[in-house]
Amino acid sequence: MRTHSQRLCLQPISSVKKLTCFSMLAWGMALGLPLFAEGAITKPADAPKPYSPEESAKLVELPAGFKLELIAAEPLVRQPSGVCWDTQGRLFVCELHGYNLEGQYDVEALNKTGKLDRVVRRLSAPPEAMRKAEEKQHGVVKLLQDLDGDGCMDKAIVWADDLPPCLGIVPARDGVIVTAEPDVIFLADRDGDGKAEIRETLFTGFKVSVLERRINQPRWGPDDWIYAGRGRGGRITGLRLPAPVDLPGTDFRFKPDGSAIEPVTGGTSTIGWAFTGTGQRFVATTGNPGIYVAPIPWRYLARNPKASLRGGLSRAGDYQNVHQISKPHPWRFKREKDPGFFNYYKSRYGKAESIASGYFTSACSPLVYRDHALPGLHGSYFVCEPSTNVVHRAVIKKDGTSLKLERAATESDREFLASSDVWFHPISLAHDPNGAIVIVDFYREIIEDYSAIPRYLQQQYQLETGKDHGRIWRLTHENIPQAPQPDMSKLSVSALAKEAGSPYHWRRTTAKRLLTEKATLAPEAISSLETIVTHAAGKRGPAVNALHTLESLGKLSPNSLMAGLDHADFGVRVHALRLSEGWLDRSVQVLEKVVSMTKEDEPLILIQLALSLGESRSKKATQALGVLAKQHGGMRWMKTAILSSQGEREGNSAENIAQDLGSLKEAADKLGDAKPKLSDKQFAQTYERYVKALKGKRDAKRGKELFQTACAACHQVRGIGKAIGPDLTGERNRAEETMVLDVLDPNREVTAGYGTYLLKTKQGDSLAGLLVAEAPGNLTLRDLTGKEQVILRENLTTMEALKVSLMPPGLDQVLSPKDLADLIAWLRQ
Repeated sequence: MRTHSQRLCLQPISSVKKLTCFSMLAWGMALGLPLFAEGAITKPADAPKPYSPEESAKLVELPAGFKLELIAAEPLVRQPSGVCWDTQGRLFVCELHGYNLEGQYDVEALNKTGKLDRVVRRLSAPPEAMRKAEEKQHGVVKLLQDLDGDGCMDKAIVWADDLPPCLGIVPARDGVIVTAEPDVIFLADRDGDGKAEIRETLFTGFKVSVLERRINQPRWGPDDWIYAGRGRGGRITGLRLPAPVDLPGTDFRFKPDGSAIEPVTGGTSTIGWAFTGTGQRFVATTGNPGIYVAPIPWRYLARNPKASLRGGLSRAGDYQNVHQISKPHPWRFKREKDPGFFNYYKSRYGKAESIASGYFTSACSPLVYRDHALPGLHGSYFVCEPSTNVVHRAVIKKDGTSLKLERAATESDREFLASSDVWFHPISLAHDPNGAIVIVDFYREIIEDYSAIPRYLQQQYQLETGKDHGRIWRLTHENIPQAPQPDMSKLSVSALAKEAGSPYHWRRTTAKRLLTEKATLAPEAISSLETIVTHAAGKRGPAVNALHTLESLGKLSPNSLMAGLDHADFGVRVHALRLSEGWLDRSVQVLEKVVSMTKEDEPLILIQLALSLGESRSKKATQALGVLAKQHGGMRWMKTAILSSQGEREGNSAENIAQDLGSLKEAADKLGDAKPKLSDKQFAQTYERYVKALKGKRDAKRGKELFQTACAACHQVRGIGKAIGPDLTGERNRAEETMVLDVLDPNREVTAGYGTYLLKTKQGDSLAGLLVAEAPGNLTLRDLTGKEQVILRENLTTMEALKVSLMPPGLDQVLSPKDLADLIAWLRQ
């Protein structure tokens, strides 16, 4: 593998001629530079420096036999955010420019004062800095070329620029599609000049959010839809959409020609998601490497507005610690050592966000490895952790209807991939055509929401250092087998049909896509696909791919479907059940087989069976739903699955199912009127009285009794009370004055996920509470008593997110200064 050191221009600092303080000052004044350049606020000497790609690769630790190879680096790529390969095997990369730019503009203006802002708070950039940043933030798509065939890119062609910031790219229709909020854009080069002269906005209307929380990571699903990570939703329009689509804040999927877009269950504000071989989905949060999405797709919930999904996201792993080998960036150490900021962050965000290292704080872009080329990794779950310079691996375990994540036995005290290069920031993973894993490295000094960095540290370290860097790596193995040439553009239909059963994930999914786009199959190609299904015992990927290819082209026969339903691999049977839905009322053979699967003992099959039976109007399907309700009604998510299938069924059988499931909860009590708000002067006087009481003698035992009387109805501490509002167990670490402020003014800072929603119904009712769950036809609201109420969307006139807490104000009328002082004393025990 050839290195790129000759074109990186990464000259060490020591080789640059140093200026004296006097000459630096005179030079800065002459040029009119801000005081940062003049030396009033200088960059600390402990700021980490970049390494060359060759040096950085040596700082990576991997299991024996695995290695990291460079595919591309600066100046060819800058701030890459995603990669994909077209049918010719050509590598495309999208870039994201302007990350943290608003914060940079803010501190540049602040540095002109020559003063460090040490006020303890978390502050977003002012509107002017945000406006200025928005003008500069943009996306680029490049085509990378390997001219000498050594696997390392030699040339980059700017294929498309002047795009909104891009957070993902996927091949489609002899071009690529990028997610570039507020748009989803199709790009293609039809005249072969190396530029994408075709630029079509497939969808627009996504609400523009913080740069790193926008729509992201489009990937093909098994069903001819492209799936993407959530943004903030919006009213989506498109030239080929028959009507605007109101998209909620969930993940979503769309057709590559722009003809359809719809929500999918689940999603977080973190980049990325991953499919398993059975079609189950994982997402992640910054502090949790894996979140399992309930196996109840949105399209099923949409059949019955009464079908609500509670607990749609569940934590898959029981750990949050990460074993990094890098020394955290100095700003992290300095924030931890600053008592004011340490207490501020610990009280609001917990231990993981307040100490310098040891926890997941930026987990994103999961990938389930579905190839076999890398030994011992098939089926493994990977997730990026850019802040700690790690790629984490976990093993997926079945747990009833859920999937769990466990650390690999060989990695109990280490990570699969860890780097001591602080600039190494993996943010995206992909299967490459050779069966390896490609890692997109957002190489730069700092990767962190700027507002989480104390402002005085932003001023010193700056936020954009390294913005002209970026790398793409190949995670491979010394014994990886030689893969076929990646160019599949000239293969015949028959050859593509055979490739649909390839052991290489990229090859078989690319073959399926090409066959679907060609929309034609010769008889021998159909035979090849059917053979893959029937002779792929134990080979989930090829069998599933072949089944979906036949379905996409309208060539799926009852015989092939039956082979899938009888397949030895339960994952193939799950997919076959989904594909059987169009046959249930057309084929007695298929219906009989599907109904007989109520005898299965695999939980995921039983959940999918309950969902798929809803696509049949037959009496046998209804009876089978009744069997599932009686025998497996206590299984997690089974009630929701059956209720979604009940839909508009008529007759006694449907009524019996409803009785087995139990009725929906009754309407909850409405919130009472809020107490009158104190004036600022009155509040200050009240606050002072309560803080003063903290200095007196306190009774923790009495404080526990007060908690049980005044707080336990909504909050929990060490297992005492109800978990309606935030758990207060961690309050013992917070500043007492802050705790007083939160009690007296609960709307001052509402904990994420505990904001109040106000709903108004067509019947004239006003309902307020926490939004527990969303489904296509309904919402679930939880009130102060913990009661939950399901409200049909069709019965709503308005839905408003209030920037207030469910916790009522006016607690100074309930708890005296001495009461609150005693209560806090108990909390801090």
